[in-house]
Amino acid sequence: MAGRNLGQGSSREHAALCPRLLGLQAIIAEGFARIFAANLVNAGILPLTVTPEARNICSAARLIEIDFDAVTPGTQLPIVADGHPIKVDHGLDARSCGILAAGGLISDLKQMRSKG
Repeated sequence: MAGRNLGQGSSREHAALCPRLLGLQAIIAEGFARIFAANLVNAGILPLTVTPEARNICSAARLIEIDFDAVTPGTQLPIVADGHPIKVDHGLDARSCGILAAGGLISDLKQMRSKG
């Protein structure tokens, strides 16, 4: 969970690799810096944009359910935060959806994790 313009000034791909190495599959924020959001997708992490009100609901939630198979270009994604249905934006085009579905562009993350 994050506020507006997450990743501003973090255009290097390592800024997106760290959350991936920590096991994150999605990040929910009020907004993302453009290059950082692209790097998240390249690392296999789904950037989701919500309103401030929805961010507050998600921040307080103990469980957030995301159907990653439902990520398609030009649509909002329904998620469920502690039983509350919320529509979120991902802003991904067909190419980015394909990259995300493939687990990202970086295939050797397991090797990176073991090298430490």
